[in-house]
Amino acid sequence: MPMGEFVYSSVLPGARYDELAELVFFNRQQERFRADIVGAIDGYGTPEIVVTKDALRFTVGDLGEVQALYGLDGGTARARLAGVMLYARTSPEKIVVLHIVVAPEYASNGPRSDRLLALKLIEQLRKLGRAIKGVTTIEILYGGRATEIEIAPHQRQPS
Repeated sequence: MPMGEFVYSSVLPGARYDELAELVFFNRQQERFRADIVGAIDGYGTPEIVVTKDALRFTVGDLGEVQALYGLDGGTARARLAGVMLYARTSPEKIVVLHIVVAPEYASNGPRSDRLLALKLIEQLRKLGRAIKGVTTIEILYGGRATEIEIAPHQRQPS
């Protein structure tokens, strides 16, 4: 696997709870995005990690269980947890990105910022969104306002 590639997964084993909690709840980069985080929490609720027998899951307020996309650095599913994005389908046509967090070294002011992990997580969600019938938009709550990204319709290959 070439340098700069991440492995993406929607599943993280329960044994990685401490690593996930550290990244999501005790990340020193949170202060930079405090207003965005507070806005997302005010709008949707506080994220909570739920441990099941198979994996770690997230719930967020009244939305209940939401989806997570993990960015792992190192080319394997056991690689370092570099980032996570929480999202939910809030209407038939819209997916809302509730939270994005990356390890400090992958942040815009970190030594691995050139890896562009946050943008790569969003691009992975665009790919996933194209595969979900009816989804046309991804809404991102960061940056002081909601930003909508249109998802191009999935191109069917000729038979």
